Amino acid sequence: MAGSRLALADGSPVELGALLARAGEGSIYEVVGRPDSVIKVFHPTLSDLPAKLDKVAAMAATPPRGAVQSDGFADVDASGTVYVADRWNDRVVSLARGAGEQRILAFSIGEPREIAVDSQGAAYATDDAGNTVISLSADGGTQTELLHARS
Repeated sequence: MAGSRLALADGSPVELGALLARAGEGSIYEVVGRPDSVIKVFHPTLSDLPAKLDKVAAMAATPPRGAVQSDGFADVDASGTVYVADRWNDRVVSLARGAGEQRILAFSIGEPREIAVDSQGAAYATDDAGNTVISLSADGGTQTELLHARS
């Protein structure tokens, strides 16, 4: 199946990469052009396939409260702190190495997409909804718009 093109539930196309695993319910593949993603393809002969697809759709539509959905855009600073552009929750969060809780660095920034962190701990994020690039201070206290692109 690697190399096959499929359509997701929303109609967007996806190309399967290398097979990563195969089990009783289906197979897991890399997604070409999306190193941050994998896709599970259920075996068409799965006896409860419609129920399984409904369950997956419900899980995707209602993530646990506070769950970070990064869409794969993250960066790690020299101390091991992970910064995530949580675009589905309109915020940027960080999780320090060994910490038990995430910290919100920015919120209500539209749709954060890419994230980068400099050597001083300042984070930079793109906001796809606002066509902006923002800077976030290391302490999370200051949010500055650096660039606003016109559409």
